[in-house]
Amino acid sequence: GSTRYPSLNILDDVPAKLDEQPVDVAILSFGANDTQGIYEDGRGHPFMSEGWQRIVTERVSAVVALMRERGAAVYWVGLPRMRDPAFDADIQAMNLFYADRMAALVVPYLDTVPLSVDGQGHYAPYLPTEPGGTRRVGRANDGVHMTIAGYIHLTRPLTEQLRASVAEAQARRAAPTERGAAGQASGSAL
Repeated sequence: GSTRYPSLNILDDVPAKLDEQPVDVAILSFGANDTQGIYEDGRGHPFMSEGWQRIVTERVSAVVALMRERGAAVYWVGLPRMRDPAFDADIQAMNLFYADRMAALVVPYLDTVPLSVDGQGHYAPYLPTEPGGTRRVGRANDGVHMTIAGYIHLTRPLTEQLRASVAEAQARRAAPTERGAAGQASGSAL
């Protein structure tokens, strides 16, 4: 998260983890616990205040830059609809904030709200856990978290996009370039 730096500064934590296990793709999402104020230099900044937005923008930008410096492609996954309307209002404000930040950083953003609602756009505890499949429990009883099947459902579009990107990259690597193929053909004629 971006709001609990006194207990875990991700800019201190992530580089060590990347040293141990480098990544090619970083899928980021800050959680529902980030709908709280931030204290910095002994001063409090309420959720979504100008100070909160400034601090979170700096932190998120630094994390994205770190991932990119390490050669990772970066994606951001937004949070789903929440059961409690007041809490959902905070989450959706945060989703809009992060979507704007990711657009500014040219980071693809996956909006999971449409994947977590019923036909009328309301919170849905039952989700299609397989493509075209029947609806199953996709949400935990707390109205905030997902079940494993629910998380898979939410991230399926991103997973499919990543698989397609990998397949395209592999195909490009496997196919000789026109210039390379022409050079090989003329080289074999010698």
